[in-house]
Amino acid sequence: MVKVIVIVNRSDKITRHKEFRESLNTNANDELLIIVKDRRIVVEESHDPYNILEEILGDLSFDRKLRVMAEREAIKELME
Repeated sequence: MVKVIVIVNRSDKITRHKEFRESLNTNANDELLIIVKDRRIVVEESHDPYNILEEILGDLSFDRKLRVMAEREAIKELME
């Protein structure tokens, strides 16, 4: 477990400390998902649901209604 104290700067940005970056194995410009729940913050790697769908479905085409349903499911799974 890594615990670090961070400071929010004037631009409301949080600087990732070295230990924090190393524990998540992240680099500059990597996207992170920050979840706030019950006054706790959880930081995870970000996975774009549209990229996940593209990887799973490849060049499969289907109507807009089915695409919207698939996107909602992907986002729901991401948030769990």
